[in-house]
Amino acid sequence: PEFGDMNEDVETTATDSLPFADQEDFSDASPSRRKCGVCEEHLCLCPFLPESPFPTPGLDSVLVLTHPSEHRCFNNSIRGALPRCIAGSQILIGRSFPRGRFPILDTALTRPQNTIVVYPTAQAEPLQRVVSRCVAPVTLIFIDATWTSAGRMLRRRPELSSWPTMAVITDAECLTPHRLFLTRLPPCRPQRRSNAVTATPLSTAEAIAAATQFVAEVFGSSEHCQGPAALLSVLRARVQLQLQFYPA
Repeated sequence: PEFGDMNEDVETTATDSLPFADQEDFSDASPSRRKCGVCEEHLCLCPFLPESPFPTPGLDSVLVLTHPSEHRCFNNSIRGALPRCIAGSQILIGRSFPRGRFPILDTALTRPQNTIVVYPTAQAEPLQRVVSRCVAPVTLIFIDATWTSAGRMLRRRPELSSWPTMAVITDAECLTPHRLFLTRLPPCRPQRRSNAVTATPLSTAEAIAAATQFVAEVFGSSEHCQGPAALLSVLRARVQLQLQFYPA
C-alpha cells in the first residue's frame, strides 16, 4: 500500500478552504518550502497567469478530484494555474468523495447526459465521440493522483467507477504532440478488447486543455476559447522554470 493512503480519516476539502501560503509563518522556513501566496507555487507563476479565467463555450464546470499527496507534489501541473485559466474549474481534494461532501460533485453525478468522466478504463471511448453525444452545458471530471490512488478513489465512489460516459484522450485529440510532462502509462490495458481505445498518457493540465478545447469545438467556437491555450502556456513556463535547476 502507498504510505500516503494509510490515514483514511484525513479531511477532504476544496481549495477555497485551504490556507494560502501568505497566511503561514515562514520566518524559519527554508527557501525550498516557501510558496507564493497568490499562485501557491514554489516557483512563482504569477507573471504567466491571465488576469481572470476564460469561459469555454458549452462548458459548465471542470472538477478535478485530487489526492492530497498529489496536491502537495512539487510537480503538480494544475494547482496554481487551472482556476486562473479556465472559468468554472474547481480542485476538490481528498482520498474519498462520499455523497454530501461536495454538493457540486453530487449534482454532476445525477446528470449522465451532461457529465463526462475523463479516465482510461477499458470501457472508455474517444473523447470527441463522447462529447458529441452529450448535452450542453457539460461538466468534465478528472482524477489527479497516481494510478494506484486514482483507482482507489474511483472505487470508493461507485457512481464514478461505473459512470456511463467515460472518455479517454487519444493521440489524435491531444493538443501537445510533444509531451510537456513525462507521464506513466495507465495500468489498465484496454487493447485486450478488440474495440477498445488506447489512452494517451498526459499530465492533468494537458488532458484538461484537450477536453475543454473539444467541448468548445462541439458546442461553440474554438476560436474564442482561450482557456486551454492559457493553461498550456503556463505549463510550458513552469517546465522552463524547473529546467533551470537541472544540470545541462
